[in-house]
Amino acid sequence: MKLTTAITLALWLAAVQMNASISVSPVALYLNDGKRSARVTVKNTSAEARVFEVNLRFGYPISDEDGNVTFQFSESTGTENSALDWTRVYPKTFELDAGETQTIMAIADPPAGLADGEYWLRPVVVSRPAAVGIQYGTSRESEGPSVHSVVLSMNFRHGTVATGASIENTIIKRVGEKLRVCVDLLRQGNAAYLGNIVCRLRNAQNRTMTDARSEIAVYLPIRKRLDLDVAGLPNGSYIMEVELNTYRKGNQPDDILQVPRVLRTVEYLNSAGSSTAFEESRQPKRHEVQANLIQAMTPESPSLKPAAQFLDPPTQETTRGASAKQLVLGPRPADNGREMSERVSRLETALVELVAAQAKLVAAMSALRGQ
Repeated sequence: MKLTTAITLALWLAAVQMNASISVSPVALYLNDGKRSARVTVKNTSAEARVFEVNLRFGYPISDEDGNVTFQFSESTGTENSALDWTRVYPKTFELDAGETQTIMAIADPPAGLADGEYWLRPVVVSRPAAVGIQYGTSRESEGPSVHSVVLSMNFRHGTVATGASIENTIIKRVGEKLRVCVDLLRQGNAAYLGNIVCRLRNAQNRTMTDARSEIAVYLPIRKRLDLDVAGLPNGSYIMEVELNTYRKGNQPDDILQVPRVLRTVEYLNSAGSSTAFEESRQPKRHEVQANLIQAMTPESPSLKPAAQFLDPPTQETTRGASAKQLVLGPRPADNGREMSERVSRLETALVELVAAQAKLVAAMSALRGQ
């Protein structure tokens, strides 16, 4: 039997950052074949003795059609990408006086023959007054004001892993003095896409009029909503630029899988008295992941291009769709610059070969560790 629970992501994040009785560090664990355990420090920040219980659950962010993100838990075993069956925590229960700390250990023991990819679970640290005691099997995120929970994340990467994200669709809608942007995101590869989404509204002079940004975690297809303040925005034509990137501060270099950023632009017409004007368009590109190399296939060019095309402006070309554009970034050779074109081609080939060699080296090192 499968049991799922959804909690508002904003409330979950607030619980992590502002819990009245629990301080937990770190709140995100990244394990792999060479690092199968991690330590977490739990502190009782209340003024009373409390008992603690650590439960392991499987969960991921989901969203509705309005872009409201919630968090879904599943207690079913055997779920795809779940690390529940082969991960343990020690100690599972303990008691702390006011101000005391406890180190807990999370240990992953993946089975033989496990398919390459990333596997997830959510350690949940539950705290109750010592007078209440531990209540096995009853831990949930809302049991009353005296019970507090902090939800952590754990990602285990096995074998060769790759990630990426594509912008499947963008919907822009004017709601009062806000511009509501809903972006449909699709994960690529066999690992979660962890990063940021940034929306910028630019005028004809390429000036940013307003922007908004948020962290994203794409495990399954998800719709992310951002609201931009457009009070006093003059009527006219604008460009909405949507960017996905994996530049997260405060993480170790290997924690977040780094991939080239993705850009997409959508035309938006702001007109007086229109509170529901919106534009919906399909992305003219699809992203594919091969090993740890992100590539793009375009209708205009059936051949795969290397990830180097997703570099930073201003060197950029624009592949146009009906009402949306996916920026294809990279050096543009001169019309008659045959030599430059050949150089670019050689560099692209060398990049692909380098990435392929790196993937083989990682696989060989993993094999040696397993001996």
